[in-house]
Amino acid sequence: MTRSSTWIDVDINPPINLQTFNCCMMLSDVHGDNDNKFVVIDFGSGTSSPQLKIYKGLKRTHIIYLNEKPSAVTTVYTDNSEQHIPCIAVVIKNEIYFYRNCKPYHKYSIQSTIIKDAEECKLWQESEDAFDLLKRLQVFSSKIGFVNLSTTSQQMLCLNECHLVEYFEKYRKNNLVKQHTITCVTELKRNKSDVQGVSCLVIATTDMISILDTESFKILPDKYELQGETAYMSAIGLYDVDYKILVATRTGRMYIFSKSSTSGFKVETTHAIVAVILRIDKFICCTVDGLLQCYTLKCVSLWNIKLPGDPMTMVNMYVQSMSLEMTVVSCNVTNTDGHSRGLILMYCGSTVIHKISMPDPVTCIVFGRFGQEENALIMITTNGKVDIKLLKRTATFDLCVRPTLTAHVQGNLSIPKRSNVFIEQTLREREHCKEMHVRTQQTWQILQMIVSNKRLNSIKQKITNQFIHTSAQLLGLGPRFKIRFLLKNLGKEPLMGINVAFLYNAHYHSIESPRCRMPIIVPDMEIYCETFVTCCTYGGADERAIDIVVNQRTNVIYRAKVNMPVYNIQTNNHNEELNDIMS
Repeated sequence: MTRSSTWIDVDINPPINLQTFNCCMMLSDVHGDNDNKFVVIDFGSGTSSPQLKIYKGLKRTHIIYLNEKPSAVTTVYTDNSEQHIPCIAVVIKNEIYFYRNCKPYHKYSIQSTIIKDAEECKLWQESEDAFDLLKRLQVFSSKIGFVNLSTTSQQMLCLNECHLVEYFEKYRKNNLVKQHTITCVTELKRNKSDVQGVSCLVIATTDMISILDTESFKILPDKYELQGETAYMSAIGLYDVDYKILVATRTGRMYIFSKSSTSGFKVETTHAIVAVILRIDKFICCTVDGLLQCYTLKCVSLWNIKLPGDPMTMVNMYVQSMSLEMTVVSCNVTNTDGHSRGLILMYCGSTVIHKISMPDPVTCIVFGRFGQEENALIMITTNGKVDIKLLKRTATFDLCVRPTLTAHVQGNLSIPKRSNVFIEQTLREREHCKEMHVRTQQTWQILQMIVSNKRLNSIKQKITNQFIHTSAQLLGLGPRFKIRFLLKNLGKEPLMGINVAFLYNAHYHSIESPRCRMPIIVPDMEIYCETFVTCCTYGGADERAIDIVVNQRTNVIYRAKVNMPVYNIQTNNHNEELNDIMS
């Protein structure tokens, strides 16, 4: 092994050569022995059939021969058994092969559908021969798109001329069939976020996203439609609680689906997408033009940076011991002499915190636990060479100063013991997590409705104040006052059904006419209403206030407060008695 300040380079002798893609390699505890293996599909040179290979350390322990070229591979847990042995799911065309303990376990197939498009069926029925049908299908394909054709017509367009007649005679009288090919799969936990919890399998076909229950191997009711073929997909969350699914198509369009929203947010990029990463509050995508972009889950752009080279692949890297989550991007950089080399960039947010230089461009990267090592970085270059790097336990990255909770703690913390009440409450929350989440979401939606109604009422009042002008006058010396309330119509249409009400505390005041009905207020016309107020006893500032409410039928359009002056009833009565004696 070669040691550096951050990584330990593993000496692979003899060297391992693999030809694969990033979606066809992973690290998984295949046998449930707490020893993660390197699972990879080797496509070879293309002359032989693909092989599913499993490596324990640097030694290949199992090899499984596949009949066709797979499109993806992932790991799912199908039960809650104590052994915790996962299944390896290998996707080939429209079928998913499950292997457990490196042996065939189950096969799931997506059923084909019969095409009922009258125009396409009419082409097959009215064509005189195979070559006539071929010309008609070429015109029809350019009209609606090759992807929207039935599988029968697609195969017809891809055949050589020597096989056209035979194929035409064989399928001429049969129904046109549309076979849905699986392009991507990803894992989604069912009800527990544990690594060994039961998983669901999110399946992406040419026009649909569906979720497979791996316990019963049945499709769950949640389905999402989209436009375009899925190229990359990622999912987070729990199916029984809430989840997010990020889908990127070959045309540069991205969708975000969730349990509560079937329509999904959408964002489009100007170039094709290389890879995507989905996190709790945002997602990151990398495009072929060398742009690394970050968006919120509502598709609002946060930041974007230009990469120093052409991006090859991108993965998420989480170092648990440091509580650090990074974005690893592989770039193809051209030297001054014209030769290409690889450059691995590790981003924390939009800042580069570490770089690794490679002699050849890296096309595939996987990071995770390998064997007993917690942080292993496995890379495959363009020529198929496998390179393994182990992160040192004493490694540090060039990070900005970040506040930590334990930075200024002196001595040991006194952690209280868990009481029986705490343990019972924890178990209760774990058993009723779904009901608690639903109740919280309902409360949150009710709060949103209340806030929206308040906001709408304030907007209405603001709009109303733009076409009505009010003022109030208080006349008299007391204890009897006259309140004169003036209204002026600033709009272009007359106001009808206007009522003015005076709200007061009967313990401190008495009003002769607490309600006034106003006549029709024509534009640019000012009218007023009057009423008499008598002070009964002395009160505080809030108790002496009188509210004036203006409503139009059942809608309150204006509200104001009149603060009555301080008037001492006893002093006034004493002055009146002196005046009577003197007279």
